[in-house]
Amino acid sequence: MLRISQLMYSRIARRIREVVEILKGLGYYPEKISSKEFHEYMTGETPAGDTITLEDVLCNEFFMVHEVVEISELKKDECANQQANDHKILSTSL
Repeated sequence: MLRISQLMYSRIARRIREVVEILKGLGYYPEKISSKEFHEYMTGETPAGDTITLEDVLCNEFFMVHEVVEISELKKDECANQQANDHKILSTSL
């Protein structure tokens, strides 16, 4: 596995912060996304076979907004699903 440099993590973090501020200005408050999460999401396998690279996204404001919102919504869905599962477990154990 390739090791990502601290410089790349810093660059990703800076771009995420910039986009989060833009989104907050528009009234959207994304979930917290770490540089590592963003990198893993962007470099992982995709069923759609996307050809957009991490570098493409980091260099394009629109791609960055899209990816930050997409990751944030996935995290929100994951959290909601976990809460629903926790509720089912609690209600069945009563």
